[in-house]
Amino acid sequence: MTYYGSVNKNITDLKSVYGFLQQALLLIPKDKPFRGPKEYQANSLKYLNEFTGEINNFSGEEKIYQDNELIYQAKYTGGLIDQRK
Repeated sequence: MTYYGSVNKNITDLKSVYGFLQQALLLIPKDKPFRGPKEYQANSLKYLNEFTGEINNFSGEEKIYQDNELIYQAKYTGGLIDQRK
């Protein structure tokens, strides 16, 4: 999997944003292991994850909102590696 994301430049408390992201990523669904769950919320933070595909070829985008303001977003893509020789 490859992914790239960023936090809104106005956010100064990066530790809390990435701490929340880590909490969400611990809730990864076993049947769709693409970053985190479709949705997770704690206090004023909300994580949303939209994805398409299956384990062999998938892509998606995750976002974190604080009080309905987008403060983080990342795109990712991945799949199984072809190990044929």
